Amino acid sequence: MNSTRDLSLALLLLGIFGCAANGHADDTCRDPLFVCETNRSQKYAMICATEVKAGERWKDIQYRFGTEGMKPELVYPAQPDQGARSLFFSHTAVGSDYRVSVRFASGGYTYRVYSNSGQGNAGVLVMGAQGKVLSNVRCIERPHMFPSYMQRALACDTENPHGTAACGDKPLRLQR
Repeated sequence: MNSTRDLSLALLLLGIFGCAANGHADDTCRDPLFVCETNRSQKYAMICATEVKAGERWKDIQYRFGTEGMKPELVYPAQPDQGARSLFFSHTAVGSDYRVSVRFASGGYTYRVYSNSGQGNAGVLVMGAQGKVLSNVRCIERPHMFPSYMQRALACDTENPHGTAACGDKPLRLQR
């Protein structure tokens, strides 16, 4: 399968299923919880929010993908007040490698925003219904992120391999 074609299909389906950019009238990312420039020409992957109480509470949480300063190509969820219940967080540590994951599903596709500090990579995986990776949009820079804020702002990803244990204040420590 052609991963570029599959990614285009995924983006088209997201638009059909009502997840295209129509959230905020102001499409700026007020308080980014995660942001990086990707290997797609001048495109950024972001998890945006509005901080309500410093370091403790956020609202209007959305994943956004697109060109900085322009209307995003992809926004999930379409209604920003659904973000805290629609984006799922987990984190683990293996030795000095700290791994963060934020997952969401839409239109038969699963998206996973990830960062693996020890491996020095981050990005967004797009997977089909059977779990096959269709695309890996990689960050070309170290992401700017606030994992502890994401942990407090997002729902626990109980579907990660370690369940709720990987959703605590501190990352779940795993053996090598």
